[in-house]
Amino acid sequence: MAPGPPDPPTDLEVTYRTASSAQLKWQPSVERGCPATSCMLELSAAGAERQVVYTDSTSSHVLRALRPATSYTVRLKAQSKAGPSDWTPPTLFSTTPSTPAQPLHFSMVSCTHTSLLVGWAVPESNGAPVTGYHIEVNTVSGRMATQKIPVHAMETQQLMENLQPSTKYRLRVQAENAMGQGPFSPYIVASTLHPPPPP
Repeated sequence: MAPGPPDPPTDLEVTYRTASSAQLKWQPSVERGCPATSCMLELSAAGAERQVVYTDSTSSHVLRALRPATSYTVRLKAQSKAGPSDWTPPTLFSTTPSTPAQPLHFSMVSCTHTSLLVGWAVPESNGAPVTGYHIEVNTVSGRMATQKIPVHAMETQQLMENLQPSTKYRLRVQAENAMGQGPFSPYIVASTLHPPPPP
């Protein structure tokens, strides 16, 4: 009797997950007269096409560059000279939440000689709601010590008051959630206006 394709691998499971990775392991397939030469692993996110992300002969693999708080399915099949096995049933897992992405489009909205109004767009929360923001501000000259100003989660603008006239300030913003503080936005430089002339 000619050798047949191997059985599918068994016991595919996710043994460890983070916000951007997952470790998988499985039991090798049972051979049917022709040794299995490798396993093929397919990955798909919800609503996305399946992609082959691994072809090798080991019985474990670490998936990397995954998105936080995202559901994925994986499945395996063995390969041999006699042909491939059937696919394993899909295994579902989700990555863990992460800190928020950096706020978008941070910019100055308006200014006076003693104030700056800055605004930004809500960032990706990465699976845990944004609980607040922090704006870091100092003068370009370095004469003012860096201050970190908390902002409520519902706000996407902040008025910076009691500033010096005709002064350049350097500012950036970050978001926070239950997982911690996310990355800062790039710095912007904004200037207060010259003081009004005396009456």
